[in-house]
Amino acid sequence: MDSAENKWTDKIREKLNKEKIKLWLPPYTTKDSTFGNYPEGLVNNLSQECGIPPELVSSVLERLRSHALDKLAARNKFQQTGLATLRVKVIGENDQMGASKEHQSPCTTVEIGLCEKGQSLKDKIGQSLQVSSSCLKLITSGHVIQDDQNLQHQGIKHSDLVMALVLSVTQKEVMEKEDQELKLQRTREDAEFLSSLDIDDQASNQYLQVADQNGKVLQLPQQERKALSLAMTLHEKGRAAMKRKNYGEALVFFLEADTEFRKCTSQLLQSVDNYALLCLDITWCYLNLESIAHLPDAENRLKTSEECFRQSYGSNLERVKALKGSSGNESSLFTRLHLLQGIVAYYQNRKEEAKFLLKRVSCELSSLKVDDNKISEVTALGFSRAEARLGLRCCHGNMERTVQHIITKREEREQIRKREDEERKRKKKQKTLGKTLSGDWVSIDFCNTLVSMGFSSVAAKASLQQSNNNLSKAIEILQESDLLQCDDPDEKVAQVLSLGYEENEARKALKKHHGNLQNAIEDLINSSGKVEMADSEEMAKEEEHSPRTSGHELHRQAANRLADDIPEFEEDYLDLSLEEEAEFLKKYITLLEIDV
Repeated sequence: MDSAENKWTDKIREKLNKEKIKLWLPPYTTKDSTFGNYPEGLVNNLSQECGIPPELVSSVLERLRSHALDKLAARNKFQQTGLATLRVKVIGENDQMGASKEHQSPCTTVEIGLCEKGQSLKDKIGQSLQVSSSCLKLITSGHVIQDDQNLQHQGIKHSDLVMALVLSVTQKEVMEKEDQELKLQRTREDAEFLSSLDIDDQASNQYLQVADQNGKVLQLPQQERKALSLAMTLHEKGRAAMKRKNYGEALVFFLEADTEFRKCTSQLLQSVDNYALLCLDITWCYLNLESIAHLPDAENRLKTSEECFRQSYGSNLERVKALKGSSGNESSLFTRLHLLQGIVAYYQNRKEEAKFLLKRVSCELSSLKVDDNKISEVTALGFSRAEARLGLRCCHGNMERTVQHIITKREEREQIRKREDEERKRKKKQKTLGKTLSGDWVSIDFCNTLVSMGFSSVAAKASLQQSNNNLSKAIEILQESDLLQCDDPDEKVAQVLSLGYEENEARKALKKHHGNLQNAIEDLINSSGKVEMADSEEMAKEEEHSPRTSGHELHRQAANRLADDIPEFEEDYLDLSLEEEAEFLKKYITLLEIDV
């Protein structure tokens, strides 16, 4: 059906419901007739009220009656046999909102017991569509159907609608699909690896850090930090796919991210806007995939999104204005939110609410519109298009203020990067220095003082560890032992012993490091006084035949892979052109016959 037929069908269905007319019962349906019986008065009244020919009214009535009878028959069969009928909407790569509406995404049905697993459902749908089940991704009620869990356990009920994303059909596409699955798995592994590191090691991965609306980095328990880091990474990967208008792939990433976000406490999700943005992005994918069946989930997500936005930004964006001086760019998020709310209201037959929201969106789009010529002027000065759009929107189109705003934002970002870099270096050095015998961290300032007096950093660290950060005592230890300043083997052992280590461990360390006193002490410090020895030949063999990537290299590789789709511009999520929103607004204003 095209949009006009949908509109007539909705109107007729609404009037039938209002008058409590049940087409599957007599006199409209009888045992002896194949087609329905529709009184002439009913047909003529509907024709006049809807403004369509009587024959078209009869066609719509017959379609509604047949659909009702099919549902009734499926329900009776489920009650008698336990076989549930699931409606399946097939979404291929081209079945997106931007494509022609002359050909709707095909729908089909499958019968299956709810005790069967997700893989069985995938196999049945694959057979029906004549595609490999490995090329399908099934989604219902806002989550991906898992292959290894039974359907009932996953909340699937009789007559539910399932979205079947056909990810590939040709050999080339099969390979691309396998690459996508590998990409999703690798993304999970990399994010989990980086989030499992010490918080200091994560400092170089800014996208794994979470800050509240005041910019303060949140200190979280390990498990929650891990879940949140993974959720944010999957979200960014999904956003990259959404920018390419690959809404099916994006939705898969988003729903995986949603699973991880739900492992976090509600208080945490309310203190940051990440989850609100995810809910908004999921609903945007539903719209572009024409997934009307997900309206209940879309409505709930939009409520969550609005509540989180108001908690984070303030009821009237006052917190954003206080922090940034303007709320124009965050306002664009509310414009998309209001548009989606209006469209959901339209499909739920809340027409007056839909009209109100869409009129509101029309006003918001007018106020947020940015002149393309001015964007070109700003980019000609060497700034990015995103910076230009966000700056112009923030400064209400004033060119001079926009340029100054962009320059100021760049300087602020650079200052933040420098502070974070200095803090990361300080924490790294603190970790290198280790702890004293009493368990306190070795003082960086005292260590620097001893080094400035001419002592080596290793000797300074060792003396502070032994003296529990007592600077005077540390100097005394260094002067008495004349640490690291001798060549006699016995004297070297004596100097190590003076630092409190056992003689056996001291000799092992010196032997391991071929008499290098500094390296021996460093090893003892790092190993808490217990040196690990290994046969040199065995070590050489192991390194020759089993080369291993260092922890630092693994860290670097994981970070680089994740960075592929992570935007360098931290306000990238606010850079909405609002062109797509304008197109959707135009469509639904026409359907609702609104004058704006």
